Amino acid sequence: MVEDVTDAVASIRRSRTGDSNGRFRWSFWWRRRRADIGVALAIGLFALALAVVQIMRVTEISPIDEATHIDYVWRIMHGELPHRGDIYTPFTLEEWSCRKQASLYDKLPECGVTDPSQFDVITENYNAWQPPGFFAVVALMTRIGMVVTSLDPVTLMRISCAVLVAVGLMMVYALMRMWSLPRGLAAPVTLLLLANPFTLMVATTVSTDAPFLIFGVLSAIVLTRELSGKSAALLA
Repeated sequence: MVEDVTDAVASIRRSRTGDSNGRFRWSFWWRRRRADIGVALAIGLFALALAVVQIMRVTEISPIDEATHIDYVWRIMHGELPHRGDIYTPFTLEEWSCRKQASLYDKLPECGVTDPSQFDVITENYNAWQPPGFFAVVALMTRIGMVVTSLDPVTLMRISCAVLVAVGLMMVYALMRMWSLPRGLAAPVTLLLLANPFTLMVATTVSTDAPFLIFGVLSAIVLTRELSGKSAALLA
């Protein structure tokens, strides 16, 4: 009986010690990284704000397959997937005719037209072959945006892509710090990516390239951990 009580007390003490160590490790990590977390959030918010300004300023459809991507997301939002040979939905055709596209001004009908025969361009969703993962994520984010804001679906699709790019930039900063770059150098190096027109383009249109930074950084983290002798099996 006495031995049982002694074992129970020892177990409680070990548990309390473990909890105390866990809190200490968390506290130490937070004190060490809170400045980096603040910088990363500032980078993400700056990138998102810059993208939103551009999204609100330029409403035209991008010639880089944006109409096909909008159509794909819209279909998923309504419980279906596109198939080869599918014509754009009336929603996509209406958005295309009203927003216009710089390279197709003389080939698009007046705003509000949804009859495919009135479009002097290809109206088939030729990107129907692409896997639905990215489009499903954007569709979910767009649905959430429609619940909490009064913005139109296309604008919300674009903002969803901007969020993905902003998260990617935050991860780039984290990677720079993992590589031991000073904070004063890691932040401007990360922001330099916004000077690349490609980065801004995928952050302001419905583009399947929006997650490129996220996947690129994850690949770099896996390589970094493996080269340093640490396991990256979960990330891989």
